[in-house]
Amino acid sequence: MEQREIRLECLRLAVEFGTQRDLMNPKELANKYYEWVVKGSLPTSPSGNRKDDRPNESENPRSVRKGSTSKVVKNENVVINRRKKMSINVTTAFVQQYSANVQMLSQQMGSLLRDAVRVESVTGKNAFFDQIGKVTAQKRTTRHSDTPQIDTPHARRRVSLVDYEFADLIDEQDKVRMLIDPTSAYAQAAAAAMGRSMDDVIIDAALGTAFTGETGSTSTTMLAGNQIANGGTDLTVAKLRTAKKTLDLASVDPSIPRYIAVGPEQIDALLGDTNVTSSDFNTVKALVQGEIDTFMGFQFIVTNRLSKASNIRSCFAWAEDGLTLAIGKDVMARIDERSDKGYATQVYYCMSIGATRMEEEKVVQIDCDESA
Repeated sequence: MEQREIRLECLRLAVEFGTQRDLMNPKELANKYYEWVVKGSLPTSPSGNRKDDRPNESENPRSVRKGSTSKVVKNENVVINRRKKMSINVTTAFVQQYSANVQMLSQQMGSLLRDAVRVESVTGKNAFFDQIGKVTAQKRTTRHSDTPQIDTPHARRRVSLVDYEFADLIDEQDKVRMLIDPTSAYAQAAAAAMGRSMDDVIIDAALGTAFTGETGSTSTTMLAGNQIANGGTDLTVAKLRTAKKTLDLASVDPSIPRYIAVGPEQIDALLGDTNVTSSDFNTVKALVQGEIDTFMGFQFIVTNRLSKASNIRSCFAWAEDGLTLAIGKDVMARIDERSDKGYATQVYYCMSIGATRMEEEKVVQIDCDESA
């Protein structure tokens, strides 16, 4: 098999047998497979008859005429000459490898929010999540009194799954014209696109309408008390304190991880907040510089996919189980030849997902004025 065919086969194996994280960047696993195959193809048997695999030495080396080019005097020279020759070939290979690299343009590589929400595997077009509300214990005042009947409140959320897919073809003629095989780069681009779509679904569910009730036909919007107005300012420490206070007043379990999704403008605005105290300044500065990712109990996730109306960016804070990502079919990848398309190589990715806000009290919308 040619080197290009071996690399393509290794990429197919990586896509087919890799984990979900490998699907987001199958090139790394494919390179490991390729190195293993190349190493396994090298000769391992002794080159001579010696049991210790050392090169045989000639007892009577041939004489060489003066002025002629030395070819071989001892077998050790063969090894040395070959090594010198191999070093030249390796540098040539480095140049070829460098020129064959494909640069991925700036983009969000994969999902940023998947690991910050509750993830559930579901079956069917629609999935329902049942919930139990809080109850109050009744004080017993007399002996032998009747057993109290306390009805436990139930609630339900509906999630509708949506299918996403990506496919592109690479003709053999394209590979010849481009002098490279872009299959791996196409797979990376497809995986990144799937991750961004996953974040879009989660963001829409966080701030959008949730469907509740027995059949999931009741529309439930964000609580007015969980929406922090922009107030003509960008993200400030005061808004962060209000968001934390809102979750605490709703008795959200403090042991549940809390997150906040913001844009780059909000991170920059925090450092310029004149209300930042001297004790908070170093923490905010470290956050802006990327040295830490947590402040005031929230783990910050910086994304450019938050909705923006005019100058108002809608950020949001949440407790991890306040949002649920339902996965009917996780990201699946296939790299195969299409006999109906002139045996072109097809890169195909697909998934089936949905999301919902599980509890209004666990999500806080924070509007930020980026023109301030």
